[in-house]
Amino acid sequence: MNLQLLQILGGKTEHYPYELERTYPRILETILQLWDEDKMDDYFLQLMISDRSERSGFPEKIATEIMYLSRVHAARQPAEKPRDIWKVSSDSFVSFTPHTKLDAGLISSERQNQPDSVLFAAIESGKLTEVTSFLDAHSNTEIRNSRGWTPLMMAAFNGHDEIVNLLIRHHAAVNAIDPEGNSALHRASFNGYIRCEQLLIAQHATVNAGNCFGWTPLILSAARNHPRSVALLINQGALPDQTTQDGYTALHKAAEAGYSDVVKILLEHGADKTLITQHGDTAQKLAKNNPEILELLTQQG
Repeated sequence: MNLQLLQILGGKTEHYPYELERTYPRILETILQLWDEDKMDDYFLQLMISDRSERSGFPEKIATEIMYLSRVHAARQPAEKPRDIWKVSSDSFVSFTPHTKLDAGLISSERQNQPDSVLFAAIESGKLTEVTSFLDAHSNTEIRNSRGWTPLMMAAFNGHDEIVNLLIRHHAAVNAIDPEGNSALHRASFNGYIRCEQLLIAQHATVNAGNCFGWTPLILSAARNHPRSVALLINQGALPDQTTQDGYTALHKAAEAGYSDVVKILLEHGADKTLITQHGDTAQKLAKNNPEILELLTQQG
């Protein structure tokens, strides 16, 4: 047992990294060498998020011990320090008392708004092993990045269905919204990630929720030309004639953009082609000179 590290941990052994010391003694030695240097944050980041494909990641126990040490380190940094990988709100090193688990309250709201947080970086990169370690260490599933996104929104937007499923199993709020009113389902539908949509809907994601501009997941999906997503959403209860704040339906958006496959699906599911936007446009008028879509609109009565 290293006396320097024991002192860092306030003299308590309940969170002493026995497994790290036994399995990766050189890593622990490096951590102690860098402890009071600016390079320490970068080293923790390097340990937890690796871009090297040959590295499979640390075992869960090791990863948990490293994350705990990183939070202890962050907790002793001066408030004016510009960058900590965890940005924990805490007292000085002397008064720091280890918690019995990696409590979400260790992470300050200020750090939660940093876009380069380790958890969000792991999710964005699709690193399932790292994200699993974070969640098993009781990381908060409702933290926010600088855009106001939750981890679930980030995973859904990037189509990482295994991480979406993992976050759901850790009780992530499926219908949480960002500052623009978008939920994780909005984010998945924007990019047409079917599996993510299915997982979210199975957990009662609100299919017809409009964001701050009235855009529903269906309208987003139609406007982005995702036919399979459009079909899935409608089959799961999405209303084809729900409108944005300026009166656009999914059909208006698809017709205007020239997405014939989406137009066909919407019409087959009863989309009303006679509806008019606040600007006085019908789907037919928005289709302009697109013969294929004009024909579809004509054929559908």
